[in-house]
Formats: sequence, C-alpha cells, structure tokens
Amino acid sequence: MKKIIVANLKMNFGLDEAINYKNSINEKFDNLIVCPPYIYLRDMISDNYIIGSQDGYYIDKGAYTGEISFNQLNSIGVKYSIIGHSERRHKLFEDNKIVKDKYVACLNNNITPILCVGETLEERQNNKTLEIIRFQLESIFKDYKIENVIIAYEPVWAIGTNVTPTLIEIEEVHQNIKNIMNELNIETKILYGGSVNINNIETFSKSNYIDGFLIGSASLDPNNLMKMIKITM
Repeated sequence: MKKIIVANLKMNFGLDEAINYKNSINEKFDNLIVCPPYIYLRDMISDNYIIGSQDGYYIDKGAYTGEISFNQLNSIGVKYSIIGHSERRHKLFEDNKIVKDKYVACLNNNITPILCVGETLEERQNNKTLEIIRFQLESIFKDYKIENVIIAYEPVWAIGTNVTPTLIEIEEVHQNIKNIMNELNIETKILYGGSVNINNIETFSKSNYIDGFLIGSASLDPNNLMKMIKITM
C-alpha cells in the first residue's frame, strides 16, 4: 500500500515560486497532498496531486477579520486540512478545544482532517509522551467517533531541528496511538512528521506502523519531494 505523503509548505514562496513548484511536479501522485499557503491555494491546484490546507477557521462565515473558514476552503476544492499543528498549538496558543472545533468544522464541510499530536521535549524527558497524546486524542474523539480522519504524530522537539526519534521510538508511539483509537472504535491512518528528509525516509517507510509522512522543509524542493515519494513506493 502506498504511503500517504503530506507536503506542508508553511509560510514560504512568492507567487512565481508557487506556480513553478506546481509545474515542477510533473508526474501524477495520487498519494500526495500538497498544503500551500492560503493565498496560493487556487493557483496551485493540479491534476498531479491533491490540494490541502494548512489550517482553517471553525466558523463558516461572519465578522472574523483575517480568518478563512473550512466552508470557504471546501468551496475551492480543498479535500484535506492539517489541524492542531504544533506550531499553531505552541506559537499561536491553540488549545485542544480550538483543535476540536476545527475537527468538527472539517467534517461538517467534507474536508478530511489531518490531526497533529505530539509532545514537547520537556514532556518526553518527564516520560509524559503517551499521557499527552492520549489527552490530545481523547479530547476530540470521545465525543466525535468518526473515522474520516488522519493522525500525524509530530514530536514537537523534532520539528525543523534535524533531530529525529529512533524508528523504535516512533513505532512505540504509533502503536499506542493505534491502541487508543481501537479503544475508541476508530480506524485511522497514522503519519509521522518531524524532520523527515531524504536521508531517513527510506528507513521509516519500511515500518508497518507508519502509514505515511507529514513533511515540512524537505518538501520545499519539488524535485526532492518527488524523490522522497518514489523512495517510499
């Protein structure tokens, strides 16, 4: 089975660079979800990959200056959206309640949420990884047991640092996520995100516990991204 690949382009590229990125992905990858900045979403729609969003607002419309709703994202063809990314949790102070509201809004607007969960370095050092992840998952799924969701495990301390957990450490967390979801009677795919690059993706892709990858900086070069996708096949 093909691994799911999510390219999170974050706050990068000017318009010309965004269009060049789209044109550079000149092969069809039905397992690739590209999540560009909001302003390039329509410009980057392509038949060669699935278009996704990096985030969205949980209220459909109204006086919310600067926000873009999942309802609006759905109207231009967005099928997937990242929610709960650690950069939003820790830099923009989004708590589990906000993430839950976004999860529900995604479902209400026919968008598959890619829910990010993970621990900080301090939490890992205090052996609280599984406790934190269980709390993040149960805060959403105890009330909304719907299977249309993808989970992405992203240890906060590994994002953009070139430091990655070992495969054994990743598999341990993924197995625990699967156990929690089984307790809740929810079947889901589980991705890994956190300094995934062309040097480690082959090792990680051999694991049956990893269903795909949420890739950040290593996805900014489209040629590098295509090489990584092919490595996982």
